[in-house]
Amino acid sequence: MSTCSRTGPEIEIAPDLVEEALFLWMRAAADRGEDALVARWERGREAAYRERSGSARASAFRALARSWSRELELEAPLGSALERCPHASERIERVLVRKVARARDEGSELYVDESGTDAVARARLTLTLRARTFLDPRELFETALREFLHAEDMLDPDFGYRPSLPAELAEEPARHELVRDRLRVLWEARVAGRMAALGGGSGPLPDPTPAFRRAFSAVPPESCRAIWNDAQRQRPRSWDGMMAVARSPGEARAGRDGPSGAAAPP
Repeated sequence: MSTCSRTGPEIEIAPDLVEEALFLWMRAAADRGEDALVARWERGREAAYRERSGSARASAFRALARSWSRELELEAPLGSALERCPHASERIERVLVRKVARARDEGSELYVDESGTDAVARARLTLTLRARTFLDPRELFETALREFLHAEDMLDPDFGYRPSLPAELAEEPARHELVRDRLRVLWEARVAGRMAALGGGSGPLPDPTPAFRRAFSAVPPESCRAIWNDAQRQRPRSWDGMMAVARSPGEARAGRDGPSGAAAPP
């Protein structure tokens, strides 16, 4: 594992992800004409190859990857993104970063341990990234920030996240799927707005995404746009408020949350 040492959660990047990211980084460096840097990296690889036993060789390559990862600060955008999420930084003990091959598989899973004796349950997060995402620090920062902001909401008691939809929706499978899809796109819009405010995006998106329009196709286009804009402005401010919009967008306009997060009367 490559470990990013910092105040807050420990960030561990899987060895195969670090090694592939470094290989791609050095290939790009060679294209840029950074011959001395690439030659130094290749000498380290040659030394690792000279290890006689398989276990010693594997250890040498892991040590080489850790060393170069620190030198190139490959993990720095991850730490920078996490620092913008105070609840996640406080409650997540460890971030495990794993490799995926496709952009659509990049994402995260949050695991909260409720079995401990601490007053505040601790959590860990698995983040899945492509190796090539590490080639662009800005892309890496924005991808990580998007995932960390979802975790931030899930761990913020004022947001009041609940993993399950209301039980009565289970009796209507089609409506259950519709509400789930609406919650997903509302949350994505909320996160996009927060990313823009935190310097992790190009700014608020003026038009609803195709997925957002599909999820809210039952409401007039001007209402869909209003819900989209409100979501990017963090309205409603709670999971219950988002749920109300997802269930009855015509009745529960986004932005109706009061200071406590409860839906205000129309």
